[in-house]
Amino acid sequence: MNQTNGTIHTDFELEQYLLELYHEVNSLVYADEDGTSKENKFTEHVMELLAESGETESIRLCPCKSSAKSGHGELKTKRGFPLNC
Repeated sequence: MNQTNGTIHTDFELEQYLLELYHEVNSLVYADEDGTSKENKFTEHVMELLAESGETESIRLCPCKSSAKSGHGELKTKRGFPLNC
């Protein structure tokens, strides 16, 4: 496999970012007293990051509801956010 040092470095940075994001979301889920799912907390966290960077505004989250408490299982409603309200 021919990879330049830039590609390897970029892959490492992406892996590090994903690992940090994973731990941030898990910490937020653990600290949340409402018992929200990882999926919902991930969506909330990423939307906040996008809003802080000016990529989006007026976020309206539509929580994901599932038949299982852990957030896994058959989805009854899907998460979404309107582009025009």
